[in-house]
Amino acid sequence: MAYNSNGKMPFEFASKLGHLDIIKNDFVKELINEFESVQFNSDPKHIEENTYTVDVDKSDIRAIITIDGSCSTLENAINKKKSISFIKIATLMIGLEKLEQAQSVIVDPKLINEIITQYSDTICTVLPLNNVKIKGISPLETIRRIVNITIREKYPVLYETLRFLVFKEWLNNYDSTISFSCPMCGHVNIKIGEFDQFICGNVECGQNIFLTDYIGLHMEFSEENTNESIALNFMQVLEHLWYLSYLISIYKDKKYRLSQILLLKDGPLILNSQYSRLVIPIREFIQHLKDSDVKAYLVGIEKSGPFTDHAEIISKNLKQVGEVFIPSNKYIFSNIKSGGSDTDYGERVLYGSKLFVKIDENNVIVATIPTGEYTSNPKYEDFYGINEIVKILVQLRSKQFANALLPIVAVNKLASMSVYPTNNILQKFADSMIGVER
Repeated sequence: MAYNSNGKMPFEFASKLGHLDIIKNDFVKELINEFESVQFNSDPKHIEENTYTVDVDKSDIRAIITIDGSCSTLENAINKKKSISFIKIATLMIGLEKLEQAQSVIVDPKLINEIITQYSDTICTVLPLNNVKIKGISPLETIRRIVNITIREKYPVLYETLRFLVFKEWLNNYDSTISFSCPMCGHVNIKIGEFDQFICGNVECGQNIFLTDYIGLHMEFSEENTNESIALNFMQVLEHLWYLSYLISIYKDKKYRLSQILLLKDGPLILNSQYSRLVIPIREFIQHLKDSDVKAYLVGIEKSGPFTDHAEIISKNLKQVGEVFIPSNKYIFSNIKSGGSDTDYGERVLYGSKLFVKIDENNVIVATIPTGEYTSNPKYEDFYGINEIVKILVQLRSKQFANALLPIVAVNKLASMSVYPTNNILQKFADSMIGVER
């Protein structure tokens, strides 16, 4: 490993002479020869058998709730070893009529300002990453406490959503039994019944364990690394909790209104790694809604990655606006993702299945729509509320960007914290907060 610069002397750049021993090594040559290049089928002619066309007349949906988040990590200007992350989640709640006004070729700036100020809301938090902590406790304990304070105290609607999912509150007389390790000592605790916090069963530990520890953010903490992934995953967890809080709140209050609202998320309906433990109760609740004949419309929109790349390939094969292509598990691993035939795509992490939707003559978007129970090869009728969702997605297409939806374009502006110039405000604030020993 080369030496880094200390600000006074230059970096030590890697030597290309060092490559010679590698390329001459017989063992390395043998391994390289064994590498298999994954070839994807770029001929999409065989998609017709899994395509469906939706009659894209006016949708019954009258309002859109859109969610997006952003995360900005900043280093202390003087001490680069200190850093914190600012997290912001934005939601836009607006009627379809108001959105249609914003679709005009010439839009009154006052209308845009009205949309941003009157129909939006945000939640914000900060997470210390490196060499910044609450006085008197460890960096790991600092992260745990901030996660708990953010979700439980600052934004209790998120905590109510977490409790609803973990303890499956839509079921009558559900007996909850949860097993997870203490974040501080690793002791496995089995907790029967609902709780907000309890004391670790290891008598030598005695630490308080919070319900928010069930999310598992502490599992990514490392004394050696920058821990930026914790901030990014915390942002995503907050996004999903807030997104689902609208579904749950309306369900509890006036569930019939769910039939008039689209819950739109920027990004797929996916929770990776240890956060996927929330996926099972989410699926079960959505299946409960389906079984109860409750109409609800949820969709996540993907804007980058292999699925969006594939959308460009098949765009010409989807002929009509409102046409939908549902890729099978085999198709996904043959044409989009690498993986074995015995793999079920998204089985552990997705609470929906992916499909392609043609929203106008030139653009195809990638959507994730819940199916309730997981199925590796979903049929059209498995997708929860697919007819109304496709209709409204066609109505929401943006004229500003390719493969874009107007509410997502708007909520992106609300959520974004650009590196320049607005970040200089965050930078000054961060410098004042982490410029001293904590």
